[in-house]
Amino acid sequence: MQNAASIHCSLPAWSLDTAIWAAEVTAAAVRGVGVTEPVLLTISHNGGDLAQNV
Repeated sequence: MQNAASIHCSLPAWSLDTAIWAAEVTAAAVRGVGVTEPVLLTISHNGGDLAQNV
């Protein structure tokens, strides 16, 4: 797999429902643009600790 894009966002509150919502919205957007290859989706409570994709 190759890194083609990344999305970083901050939310004022965190919960399992928030994580599920973010996954569903992202998956719908990816399907909506016709992506047919596998997609790696990572949702992290502490996303500021993730290394930036280059």
